[in-house]
Amino acid sequence: MLAARGHDVELVPWGEDWFEQALSSPALLIVLQLEPLAELDCGKLHELSLDGEGAPYLVVLGAGDIDQRVRIIASGADLCLPESTTTAELAARVAALLRRAKSRPPALSLPELDVRVDIAKRKAYCAGKELELTPYEFRTLRLMILQALKERQNRTFAAEPSVSADTVRELKAFLRALPSRKARPAAGSQQGSG
Repeated sequence: MLAARGHDVELVPWGEDWFEQALSSPALLIVLQLEPLAELDCGKLHELSLDGEGAPYLVVLGAGDIDQRVRIIASGADLCLPESTTTAELAARVAALLRRAKSRPPALSLPELDVRVDIAKRKAYCAGKELELTPYEFRTLRLMILQALKERQNRTFAAEPSVSADTVRELKAFLRALPSRKARPAAGSQQGSG
């Protein structure tokens, strides 16, 4: 129904692995359709919502009473709509959320470590190589870079426009700890001829 209205939609089916699928999805918006709402693990929903900038918008659709919908929104969903929501209303609400998504930065970069995270594509690069990260590793790296960028912004006001040595050490340690299988040349990068 949303695809027919021009939205790029990835359906995350309800089941035991919905959380892992949501973590690894490059989608800007995830719609979870549940029967009944009471089955939703609000702890996992809350964990997804903690991702902050770059986290997908979460829309929950399903049968339940107003108290259940309020609990789900309080746990981190951007919207929780009753099962009876019309296609037109759902499409309008999704369009409103996606308009907000366009204002998000498409990528985060930290030049000190030559690291870039493409939020929209859920990809990360270090020294010109794409890192093949698990959803957990991607999320961790993204959050670490966000923290470093916030630190830089705070230090700018203190006339020290850089990331602290401790933060750089932590990020370097995280990148070194990734298994060596995780790096490959980024698409479009040139390889030396040998």
